[in-house]
Amino acid sequence: MKEPRLTQVTLQEDFEDPTGRVVLDEPFAPSIIGVTAPDDWVGVLAGSLAEETGTKVQTGPATLPDGDISFGVLGGEVPGIPQTLFYVGVERVSAEFTVACSTSVTGVFESWSTIDFGGVACGSFDEPQEPLGRLARTHCPATPEPRPSGYVDAVPFNEPSPF
Repeated sequence: MKEPRLTQVTLQEDFEDPTGRVVLDEPFAPSIIGVTAPDDWVGVLAGSLAEETGTKVQTGPATLPDGDISFGVLGGEVPGIPQTLFYVGVERVSAEFTVACSTSVTGVFESWSTIDFGGVACGSFDEPQEPLGRLARTHCPATPEPRPSGYVDAVPFNEPSPF
């Protein structure tokens, strides 16, 4: 199974708040659930899951690479909602496994395949397209009401401009 999972979300109240406030901090590392297993099983299970899915499966904790990370986030469209969220998350991968020994053991292996980061303007009418962005947006203190059905944010070229 693959699904997005946030590992950190920071709320920036406005552009004069350079550091923000962490509202979610849940580090993620590979784990084996349901059975006590030796440490080397993580690598073996990661290799098996990678072969099965065709996806690289990580064996260490989810951390962003060192270095400067920068990206732009446009401000929200609603003046009363100035907050911005910055997030880090992973694509979580998991699978049930059975090891046939003298007594078979069954458990669940959880890991991650990719790590990503981004930003979300809480005052934006539009939901983020990225799954992690949509999850992060749930941490906004407020979001605007959806636009009315049929709303068009443009003036057609063949009509006179109201300006």
